Amino acid sequence: MRRVIAIALLAALQTWGELVTWTAPQTEPVHRRLQQTLTVQLNVLKKDTFGTAPPKLDISFRDSSGRLVQASFFGTEGNTGRRLPHLRHGMNATIVGYEQSNAAQANALKEQMEDTGLLSGRVESGKTLAATAGDLDKRPVFEVASFTAESGTSGSNGRRMNAPAENKAIVVLFQPCGNTLQASVTQDRVRSALFSNNDNSFNQALSECSRGGSQFTGEVVGPIDGCPSSEDYFTTYEAIHALMTKDTRWQEARYKMMVLPSNWGGSIGVGTVGGGLTWYDERYVSDPVMYLHEVGHNWRLHHANGPYAYQEYQDTSSSMGYCCDMRCYNFLHSWQLGFSSYFRELSHSEILNSATGISLTIPALGSTAQSGVKILSDNSRSTDAYIVLSFRGTTGYDRHLIGTQYANKVQVSHWDGDNTQDAQPTHLLHTVARDQTILISDTDRVSSRLPTQLKMTVKSGSSSSSVDVLLCAKLLSDDENAPTPCSGGGATAPTTSTSTPPTSVLSEWSSYFESSPAGSSAPVAALGCKGQFCSSMRLRYRTDISFSTATGTRQEVAGDIGSAICQSSQVVTKVTCVNSGSGSGCTLVVECNSPTTGRLSGYQTEMSFFPGSLHATEDSSCPASAVLVGVRCASAQCGQKFLICEEYIAGGSTCVPHCSSLGWNCGDDGCGGSCGTCSSTGTQPSFCHANVGRCVQTGVSKWSSSSSNMSEPNLVASGMGCDGRYCESVQLYLLGISADASNFQKSAWISDNTGHRYLWNTGESAEDRIAECPTGTAITFVECSGKYCDNLQFHCAKPLQWKVGTDEPYVTGWFSEESPGRMDCPQGTVVTGVECQAVKTFCLTKCGDYCDNKRLRCRPIYPERTGAAILGVRTNLTSSVAPSPPASTSWWQDSWNTTKNVFSDLISKAGETASAVDGAQQSSLWWAAVFPLGWVMHNVNQ
Repeated sequence: MRRVIAIALLAALQTWGELVTWTAPQTEPVHRRLQQTLTVQLNVLKKDTFGTAPPKLDISFRDSSGRLVQASFFGTEGNTGRRLPHLRHGMNATIVGYEQSNAAQANALKEQMEDTGLLSGRVESGKTLAATAGDLDKRPVFEVASFTAESGTSGSNGRRMNAPAENKAIVVLFQPCGNTLQASVTQDRVRSALFSNNDNSFNQALSECSRGGSQFTGEVVGPIDGCPSSEDYFTTYEAIHALMTKDTRWQEARYKMMVLPSNWGGSIGVGTVGGGLTWYDERYVSDPVMYLHEVGHNWRLHHANGPYAYQEYQDTSSSMGYCCDMRCYNFLHSWQLGFSSYFRELSHSEILNSATGISLTIPALGSTAQSGVKILSDNSRSTDAYIVLSFRGTTGYDRHLIGTQYANKVQVSHWDGDNTQDAQPTHLLHTVARDQTILISDTDRVSSRLPTQLKMTVKSGSSSSSVDVLLCAKLLSDDENAPTPCSGGGATAPTTSTSTPPTSVLSEWSSYFESSPAGSSAPVAALGCKGQFCSSMRLRYRTDISFSTATGTRQEVAGDIGSAICQSSQVVTKVTCVNSGSGSGCTLVVECNSPTTGRLSGYQTEMSFFPGSLHATEDSSCPASAVLVGVRCASAQCGQKFLICEEYIAGGSTCVPHCSSLGWNCGDDGCGGSCGTCSSTGTQPSFCHANVGRCVQTGVSKWSSSSSNMSEPNLVASGMGCDGRYCESVQLYLLGISADASNFQKSAWISDNTGHRYLWNTGESAEDRIAECPTGTAITFVECSGKYCDNLQFHCAKPLQWKVGTDEPYVTGWFSEESPGRMDCPQGTVVTGVECQAVKTFCLTKCGDYCDNKRLRCRPIYPERTGAAILGVRTNLTSSVAPSPPASTSWWQDSWNTTKNVFSDLISKAGETASAVDGAQQSSLWWAAVFPLGWVMHNVNQ
């Protein structure tokens, strides 16, 4: 029945030249009601929830009395985007229908136009979903029976394809109706996340994806407070506009980007289809792909889909697919924006009539603009539909695909148009690895794959910059699952395992757990949910697969929506909940490791979401021959999930080294051998980071002092150095691990005392003696202020593709400029805080003024990726960082213990009690006992 309705709707909505028309099915009751005809200008917003429900359009207009009215299109499952014509923000339209006067029915329509999985997180006790939807969105509802618009009309917003080179934006941090933003959502952080040119900012990502052809500049303002009359996005925009309308920055910016609290609006990201308005959930401001996605809607890009229209977001090799792993655009979207072009055009008949087939060398999309192959498909719905080939290597901007199922594969896509202005979804039909042959199947976009009689062989090779392909006609004798390679292809058909593992390889279900499963880890094959928002889980394991603990990585989903997917060649071995509580859901964490025997197929399968009803008890299992490689969260508090599975192909008992499959260049190969070694000397000193199999370089920053600050190194600190009187100059010892520009914040100012101790003190006023980076971040830069660098402030950022531990920090001993004038965190940890020793009140010399004595606070870091896939490990340090050998062993421990013992002996001799005071206070007490005038002389020294 669903397919019949879909086909009817496709027939009912058409574009005739410059005329866009749509009519509800005649069976709908709207045709039997007294109707109005209105001529309006539409607001068209694409609401991205990335959940279990299909994406919806929020369509509204001003009626003759000036009210903002929401439009509901009959028979479209709540304005589901794929069931509507390609509407554009600002287009002028004539609509026929009526306003729904019954409040309960209006609320029911509003419920349909929301993602109920996310809406469930807003429902108060005793309320229904429909009532909640009506409470949040107070606009009246107009039910549309038919629609006509001129596709060329655009109001004031215009039609945008081919991304502009220069784009001016303003970002507003908005706090509606007493709902505050998280403390971490600051101007500094958002400015860095969007407009800096450092790693993982939106601007850096866009520059990379556009091949240097497009960039954003702008301002961040707020937080500002206001209270819109309704919680919908366009009313929220109008409230912000009223507050900002006199601000020239708002007036001059084409792109208006609004950051909202997570409990406002009901979507993860929203963008107008055309125009320049976007809205973002505060929890996703650190994801550059979110900005690429929503601004992509401003540029009139549609979603990157699977073969069928209902598989929206399924092409996760594109930033227009599912959120939130960093990706650039696929070929078709890149071509629409002017970043890529075709290098070869072929016709369907040309390939079929070729006696020897057609050979092509396809350049990698990430590094070559002219890289697409266009094939006119005779089996498509219209003559404007094409099949498109592109090669997704691991060079250029496709470096982000390293460690994914898409790396170094040819993509076969379907496209319903050949003009960059055609805002059609892209449909990924096949991803094909080297040495494989497939029969190309097109799609009717509804539910069927269509034979094309074309065959493609991808030849063997190892280059990431290009691939050799042979296209030919299908033979009558070809087996659909194992076709003969095209003549001269030198390739074999894809191999698939047809054997079913014995039932003994599966463990019994574990007990349900709220935080961590009991017992040892093993590759996971199934996951079960029960309780509010799946607050309890259970696991089932594959007991026949051994794995290497040396290759561990961690993925997590901290918000409602997101993915935790292992990189290629890894399987999920543990699933845990962090910060779980009764009925409150959790932050989902998966741990991944590499099998020591056998291999994975390289092709992933997404299972149906579960539980089917939120809060229900339900299990989901991978196919019999497969193992879990990831989990995708799809509703409030990750209450519903998709399992991502991949076939495991057994390989006997022989251990398979992981050096090649993971791209390791040092460390244990998992089979008792080595992947290589690193050098701690020379021009690029480094050490082997055992968790990632990479040689991590080490260096030292320039000095910061009261007169000048170091250059921003954009690397993570593992130690600190002091020089000059009172440690008046400081520098950072750095790891070759990039700082994530999207997660940048500043610490408070610190010194040996708070405030200004004396009237003649200069510089910033210290707020504390201890500076702690915000959770999940580490120190990347130090700034000095006041005499002798009396006050210090630190810049903090998340290490790119690493997680910083949240346990209590390891605290080093005190250090200053005295030899060796350096303090390092233990290997495997980074500096997440600095403490100034309190100034001594009674003393003659070495009183600890000007934050003379410091100690570091260190926490471990855990990789999100490993080997070649961890792009956060720098291959070269910046010019502002000098090479420096890695830290030696923890020499400070013995030194500090000796010093502490000396102070204790002195205190004991002076008759003082030492048990309740720290080292700094002990020193002051001893000086007070021996020299009663010490504090006077100390003050004179000030």
